[in-house]
Amino acid sequence: MRRFGILFIALFGVAGCNDDARYVCITEGPLDERGCFLCQGNECDPQPAPDRTTCLVETDCALGEVCTTIGCVAECQGPHECPIGTTCADNGLCLNPLEEEPEETEEPEPPPFRCQFNFECGDSRICIDGDCLSTCLDAPCPDNQQCIDGACRPCTDQSCLTSCAEDADCAEHEYCSSFQCILDTRPEQFCPENECQPGRICLRGQCRTPCESDDQCARIDATIRFCAPVEGQNLCVRSSEVLAECQLNIDCGLGEECVDGACSPSSATL
Repeated sequence: MRRFGILFIALFGVAGCNDDARYVCITEGPLDERGCFLCQGNECDPQPAPDRTTCLVETDCALGEVCTTIGCVAECQGPHECPIGTTCADNGLCLNPLEEEPEETEEPEPPPFRCQFNFECGDSRICIDGDCLSTCLDAPCPDNQQCIDGACRPCTDQSCLTSCAEDADCAEHEYCSSFQCILDTRPEQFCPENECQPGRICLRGQCRTPCESDDQCARIDATIRFCAPVEGQNLCVRSSEVLAECQLNIDCGLGEECVDGACSPSSATL
């Protein structure tokens, strides 16, 4: 219980603190005399501000409240709209006279758009690692980008691979792939046309065996024991060719390329 001096009671009496059971808030004058009080006669009990809900955004607060640096605070247009321990301040918020005027919290920026599927990116773009990137399967990349795994990516260290339309545009030991010159790591041709053993054919630089059944292939070589269609004809193939994980680099994940039907770390990232 707080008992005020004669001068303070005379001033406070204008507001009615010396009336029976009166609630009043003093917002001006010495700091130690400000506050909200419940008064009985000439004795008044200070009323602290109510506990406030902690918040980060406005949706954390109840209807009619705003999120501030001190928590959720009720909005008001007059003193009778505020809970005990507060009054309607000039900024339209229910505050205790001893509280500093808080700042309203800013709504956080929405997270940047991250794609998940290609269709979210529109025509001629694909979704890789949450970003929509231009494809480079049918057209070259801009000068400040390079084609990696079927997508245009920013150049690393501000340097790009040489653009090309055919192998002749590239330096020695390079070839043109997806409109860019890359190191030629392709296997050399092992067989010119018509230089394989009788009953075998040369396909893509390798002698292959035509077949009619898996048993026929297994009798020739246990490691090449499947008979499967390859470019319009049945040939003996390895299991990796039958159960291929990929056909093109774009079938693989980020940082991978298609090597012998399997996704492997890309030579561009090694």
